[in-house]
Amino acid sequence: MLAIRIVPRWDRPQLLRVARALGRLAYALAFHQRRVALTNTRVVFGQPRPDLVKQSFQTFALTLLEVFWSRRLDAAAIQEVVEVDAAGLALARQALVRGKGGIAINLHFSNWEMMGLALAYRGLKINYIAAPTKNPKMDEMLNAHRLASGLQIIWRRGAGPKLLRALKRGEFISMMMDINVKPDDGGIWVTFCGLPVCVSSLTVVLAQRTRAPLLPAYCVTLPNGRYRVVIGPEIACTPDEAPRAIAQRIMDFAEDAMRRHPEDWWWVYKRWKYRPPGATQPFPFYSKPAGEDRFAAE
Repeated sequence: MLAIRIVPRWDRPQLLRVARALGRLAYALAFHQRRVALTNTRVVFGQPRPDLVKQSFQTFALTLLEVFWSRRLDAAAIQEVVEVDAAGLALARQALVRGKGGIAINLHFSNWEMMGLALAYRGLKINYIAAPTKNPKMDEMLNAHRLASGLQIIWRRGAGPKLLRALKRGEFISMMMDINVKPDDGGIWVTFCGLPVCVSSLTVVLAQRTRAPLLPAYCVTLPNGRYRVVIGPEIACTPDEAPRAIAQRIMDFAEDAMRRHPEDWWWVYKRWKYRPPGATQPFPFYSKPAGEDRFAAE
């Protein structure tokens, strides 16, 4: 409640200064998270990248502060903070003309919350999958701001039918693809940065059943502390194709985006938390074997 009262009063330069200071402090004190992040950079680049990890901590600190600060933004003000690629925005609007809705592929990149607000304020109908936090006040604040922008909330539990209805209405649904999924919860093994990861099959299943276009979107941080939303290109998807091949294309896009803008990726996330049974590759220290499941042999 104190943050709700104080943070929205700051101007943008002050917000950036505090975020940088908090990020440096977190890097110094959060030993376990720093170890996870440095290990992840070693997986991707072959050696630890403290420079990227420090930037990632600062980006994450800014993202947290902007949860409170963005309460001061309306449709006009957010355009001063978040620019949207004009060609990408046109591509998103053209995708909806097909009448099948659209599936927005999102990543843990920069400030994905700010990206959603910016696109909703620009008139895109987006249904955002959310999970309740441990703090009801935070949920109340977050969802009030999301709804004010035009975002619609779909709670993760029992989301399937609501997602289908949103697509039938010709709207976008937002799917976060770079998250861990247990194999026995509907995961598909694909390759990400040379190692197997398990991703949700729901996105691919929905795209194949509804013919809704798969359109990736992510947010990058600009040098002046503003953001730029990148949309597209569309990811090919046909009803008779193997789901794993489509999921692999999605993760190939995620890897390309991460390598283009490594400072914006959420390096503290345990992306290789599960590994396939019998895997022999050198996985991060936090990785653990996944249970035997129907996807392991595919």
